[in-house]
Amino acid sequence: MGYGIGLSGLKSASEAIDVTSNNISNAQTVGYKSGEYVFSDQFFRAQDPQSVDRAGMGAYRMAIRRTGSYGTVVNSQNPLDMAITGPGMFMMAKTVDGTVPTENPTKFQYSRNGQFAVDNQNRIVNENGMYLVGYPADSSGTIISSAKSVLILDRTPLAQQPTRNSSLELNLDNRVDPKTGSIFSPTDPNSYSQATSQTVYDDKGFAHTLATYYKKVSSQLMTVTAADVGTAASSSFTFSPTSTINNYEDTAFNALSDVDPFNRPAGEQFNRIATTAVALGTGSATLETIYESTLTAQSGQENTVGTVYNLRLRDGTNVTLTQTVAGTSSVKAQYTVNVDRFEVFATIDGNPVTPDASVTQPTKPNIVITNGVDSTTTESAAVTFRALAAGETLTIGGLTLTATAAISASAVAAGFASKTSGATAGNSVTGGTWSGTLTGWDTSAVASGVVTFTSVTATADVSNLTCTLTPDVLVGGATDRTILIEGEEREEQLSLGVMGFIAGKNIDSLSRDSFGTPQFATRFNIDASRGEGSVYGQTLNGGSIQLTIEGNGTTAYSSAAQTYTNTQDGSATSQLASYNIDSSGKLVAQYDNGSSVVKGQLILAYFNNLEGLIPNGNNTYEASSASGEPLLSFPGDGTLGAIRSKAVEQSNVDLTEELVKLMVLQRQYSAVSQATKVMAATLIDDAINIGR
Repeated sequence: MGYGIGLSGLKSASEAIDVTSNNISNAQTVGYKSGEYVFSDQFFRAQDPQSVDRAGMGAYRMAIRRTGSYGTVVNSQNPLDMAITGPGMFMMAKTVDGTVPTENPTKFQYSRNGQFAVDNQNRIVNENGMYLVGYPADSSGTIISSAKSVLILDRTPLAQQPTRNSSLELNLDNRVDPKTGSIFSPTDPNSYSQATSQTVYDDKGFAHTLATYYKKVSSQLMTVTAADVGTAASSSFTFSPTSTINNYEDTAFNALSDVDPFNRPAGEQFNRIATTAVALGTGSATLETIYESTLTAQSGQENTVGTVYNLRLRDGTNVTLTQTVAGTSSVKAQYTVNVDRFEVFATIDGNPVTPDASVTQPTKPNIVITNGVDSTTTESAAVTFRALAAGETLTIGGLTLTATAAISASAVAAGFASKTSGATAGNSVTGGTWSGTLTGWDTSAVASGVVTFTSVTATADVSNLTCTLTPDVLVGGATDRTILIEGEEREEQLSLGVMGFIAGKNIDSLSRDSFGTPQFATRFNIDASRGEGSVYGQTLNGGSIQLTIEGNGTTAYSSAAQTYTNTQDGSATSQLASYNIDSSGKLVAQYDNGSSVVKGQLILAYFNNLEGLIPNGNNTYEASSASGEPLLSFPGDGTLGAIRSKAVEQSNVDLTEELVKLMVLQRQYSAVSQATKVMAATLIDDAINIGR
């Protein structure tokens, strides 16, 4: 028996030396986890198992366990090299079906070695050709965690994306004078207050320059209403950002004046305070609410007409209000506040654009005047009419036709034909009503679509036939394109809309919920989809551009102009520039236009019993019943650890410790060999003595 004890000691010491030697050999193996030989003593069952006097029967290997300590993470030059800063393991597949990893002929294998490259099909593999397993991503970069996939470095260029959404937020210097009396022209800096530009992309991927121009126009008074009746000191107030600019004279409160009969300020396209508000969610943009504000009387008696108040908003903005209606038990108090206004225009590549590219510029009837020569000669004018849209009013020579429905050009001409001066009504026109009096002119019957107007008085002092088309209502409901300057209509490029500001704050940003979330947005629509040759929406290459501009954060403080945000979501076709893997294991493709797209996300595996894994060599392990099935998750999720790219985890072997251990084991082996030698000599001597 003693000889067997010695042999067991020699065997276990030899195996322990093998384990230690293997650790030393793999000191430079990336991701290697050192092994530890676990010695165990052994006993045979005796007559009395509870006896404390039993001698042991030697040593044997209980297990070779692997230490779970982490190795040092060092940098690498390979962008596909990865280290895990936690207990997770890379998941590897030996075979694939297309891009789908399979478990045949072997199960998935697992490794801490993060040295990766690509094969001839751009699939990420380790140096043994095993495929790195992860989750795929769809075209938008959303991870599809319901299916496993091989991670691939896709070299396909990024397709062009037309610009759909743009954000332009800037400060409009409110110290400039209004440009109400100037006709906007993108080539005349004196006709607008400020401008900015950004690059946008059409559906073909071509870049275009979108320029936006801000023209300060007249300031107007807007009505603000208390939310509660009977008091002026309410904390909530409502206002309509798109309220009509009223045509009234009130000398007590800085009257609005010089407003045309259709409530449009002279020299402006719009008859509203602002036109840009869009309700977020399910609300309506017709009424906004200011919450959690404080109203304090500054002069006069509270809740009295004419009293001036300071309204302090939740964000600290101070607004000056003047009370116009006193609150009663059934009437809510009302106030007026001064609103600074800017009209917004846009061009693409220098060509004018509007919210609707199908809109054509409205034209008045074509009037060709033949001037009188002397006092005995009358004056004649050949008028070619056009169709009227519902809501348009046409006045010629004092006789007015108002279209309550669409009227054809021939019907309009027939209505004005065969009249004499002094006529107060025209011929009956379906969809139209008449008013006014034809003064100083007689008309003839329609000839070839033309009505001839002849002056009643023969004079050399020519008074041309006047024509007014009000308002210029366009197809699609676009705004007027003519403005009234000193009583005369002038043509102007169609505006995208008009923005309003109170104390420098965009009125569309004042309504916020209890969490500070805006309830309204400032939006402009751009439509350039008609191609070359169109009046509006023309692009140089015929590409289509349709986008929405948001300017929620635009301000109008009395300070220098500056840009806060200038972004858009379009791009041209771009080539792959590089790949990288972020800390969450996402495979991100970087393109030469600066865009990035997620192409997949690797999977990390964790085992409850790491010592139960079966080593395969080549830095890989397989799951076993002892290790249990792997728990799969994303890097950075839970305790599995994050990914550090361009780095690897070195072996956790401590060479000094292993060398000391090797010397100790060598002494153990020598000692056991001496014991075995003595036992062997004793057996030989006994055998010789028996033979004597």
